[in-house]
Amino acid sequence: MNNQEMINISKKKGFTLIELLAVIIILAIIALITVPIIYNIIENSKKGAAKDSAYGYNDAISKFFIEKLISQHDYTLPDGVYAVNQANGYLVGDNETLEIQFSGRKPTGGSFEFRKNTITQACVKFGDYAVSITNGEVKNVEKASCNGTLIGTSGSEDTQVTTTAAQTIMAKAITESALNEYSDKSTVKVPVTINHPAITENTATGSEIPALTSYRYMGADPDNYIYFNCDTYNESDQNSQTCEMWRIISVENGQLKITTADSIGSMPWDEGYVNHGGNYVNDWATSDLNDFLNGKYLNNGVAINYTKNGTEISIPARTYLFDYTISATGSGSGSGSGANLGKRYSYLNSSTTNMISDTTWYLGGGNDDNITSAQAYALERGNNKYTGDSYTRTTSVIGKVAIMSLSDYGYASSSCYNGTGLNDYYEPTCTSSNWLLNGHHQWLLTPSSDINDHAWYLHSDRLNDSLLYNTIGVRPVVYLNSNITLTGNGTSSEPYKIIK
Repeated sequence: MNNQEMINISKKKGFTLIELLAVIIILAIIALITVPIIYNIIENSKKGAAKDSAYGYNDAISKFFIEKLISQHDYTLPDGVYAVNQANGYLVGDNETLEIQFSGRKPTGGSFEFRKNTITQACVKFGDYAVSITNGEVKNVEKASCNGTLIGTSGSEDTQVTTTAAQTIMAKAITESALNEYSDKSTVKVPVTINHPAITENTATGSEIPALTSYRYMGADPDNYIYFNCDTYNESDQNSQTCEMWRIISVENGQLKITTADSIGSMPWDEGYVNHGGNYVNDWATSDLNDFLNGKYLNNGVAINYTKNGTEISIPARTYLFDYTISATGSGSGSGSGANLGKRYSYLNSSTTNMISDTTWYLGGGNDDNITSAQAYALERGNNKYTGDSYTRTTSVIGKVAIMSLSDYGYASSSCYNGTGLNDYYEPTCTSSNWLLNGHHQWLLTPSSDINDHAWYLHSDRLNDSLLYNTIGVRPVVYLNSNITLTGNGTSSEPYKIIK
């Protein structure tokens, strides 16, 4: 290379700052033009896919009805709103589930309203998009959330529908087969569908107790937290300082069955103070604890006279030989509840009481803990009871408040509910997958059938029986009216809120 060439190379220059800015501006302009175009193409593709999926799902519903009518000519679906099950795409109503067989992309949520076997209006979710269906025809698609609203069904206005609390929970349920696919069943967060056969012989009521499908929460810490006994039921005002923390046990017959997240205090099951002349009798219908829960506890702490099953019950201001009082701190300390309980447990206020349904509580007794959850369920609905003294024990009673049953405890263990005897529930596999255990003694509703003054209870981590006058933890259980609705996701940080 000669000197002249070296001089020429040294004179070459890079881009000036102005030239670089010009290039950046040009690229920015191109980006401003092309990015929205690309974004719209992607979004339109997603909208189109959601609409196509809605067409396929709509066709699957039509096929469901055709197959039903072929096999059952007079088949009529109960009118009402059915929620989309997020796990399998089924449509879940209060009393019936439509097992929609759909090979395409399954919906992730939504609601369908049926009248005379026809979709009158619906909102179905596929990913981020909600698609409306009116009179069986797929209509609008929007990037939106259904949230109990059937979008675009009446001109430009949205149509509000009611998805009940039971439907909200049922729509999240998985099958037992799906549960078995969990590598660690203790981690299940959603309810599991359990089919209970009818009880036909030796029943508590003297007649057949129908088959029942329940949706039960299992596992170590499922998403079944719910605010209850709130100072106010305004959605924006419900929080850990204004509400107690309760948990959902199951959904049965379109109603939520719920219990306190911790004990409200330690109390006897019965002292014989009100009904038995000082004798301890394991008849829940006439027990002191039942009278307390359906009297003072249910009536905001007021010691009152009230009528139960047509009989006037007098509750003196002195209450009972043992001072039945609510003593839970609400701190959650040692409760194993998975959440700070916040507000201290107290008597039920009138707004809360009005949301509780009268229900039949089954009181069949047992004398053997070597039974499965299914056997416990049947035992409770049977008429086995202690008969060795002069007291007549009832096997079912109608009331608003009780405590958890033997089968509630059994079915709460996701790893052991199916086939393991309750006497083996102390094994770590069972205890670590059972959210109803909280490390404290807890009374159960089920009495002993071979000892007159004993009932079953949870002894920290296992099943046992105890004398009725012993003071053991009490967790009230109630069934909620079927017409309530919910918001929230059921986690300990965002519990369900009841919207009346």
